[in-house]
Amino acid sequence: MAEGAKQPHVPETHRTPGFSIISSSRLRLINENASVEMSKVLNILGFGPELRQYRRECYSASDNVYKWCDEDNIFDKITVGSKAEGISRCFESDLDLLWVLNLVECHEAIYDINSIKDNTTVFRMDTQICYPGHCILLHERGFSLLLSFALCDNGHGQVCLSSDALLNFIERISSLSVYSQFHHERAGPSLPHLFGPCKYDSVLALRCHCPSILQKWAARSRHWPPPDIVSKVVSMGAFLTPVGFKGSENKNIEWRMCFNTGEGGRTDDQS
Repeated sequence: MAEGAKQPHVPETHRTPGFSIISSSRLRLINENASVEMSKVLNILGFGPELRQYRRECYSASDNVYKWCDEDNIFDKITVGSKAEGISRCFESDLDLLWVLNLVECHEAIYDINSIKDNTTVFRMDTQICYPGHCILLHERGFSLLLSFALCDNGHGQVCLSSDALLNFIERISSLSVYSQFHHERAGPSLPHLFGPCKYDSVLALRCHCPSILQKWAARSRHWPPPDIVSKVVSMGAFLTPVGFKGSENKNIEWRMCFNTGEGGRTDDQS
């Protein structure tokens, strides 16, 4: 063969020089060995499945301890985000906390208000003039001193709960604490603060009864989350957080629906 000429292709073998075929069983064994080694490395770095599960249990126990300490039962503390998933260590990132205000509940228009306890302050969700995933809370029943500073007129003779006014009030009260301090301005509904060496992102939330909205969300065509997570989200219910739709003329009195606990701590809204 002349120098520089191309080597002929051999159709019977479909091989080129230096190429070897690895059997499927051999390839599967290589992948399994690589998976085992990767698991060992993750364990050494502190991200193995056992350590992640241990962290989740620790944060869940911490939330339960708070319930015992809060004699007035004002808030339920729920750890969300990467800490709830067990994928970050103690001082590796901010601790995301959802503070659910007890004795206050919200419901969509078709929900039976009689199923809510008599000693509970109740607000009805108005979604007609809001962007998807948001609502305005109209007062229906009960009185809470904590919320009285955030009640206002919606311009149509109805009393509503201002998300912006309530968050401003909570921020002023929190700033008086000698145990913690804010380390940067709030972003959305989150109040970032320091407690010693720990960084926290705290979000106020209200429980929300909206079965039809959840069912519509669950019925949407999607690739993610998988069906089992969607069912979990529906079963665990929704929360309302004090933040309006950016650019809305009613954003100061709007609230956003979210499924924090059901989606492993994510703060995605429904829009």
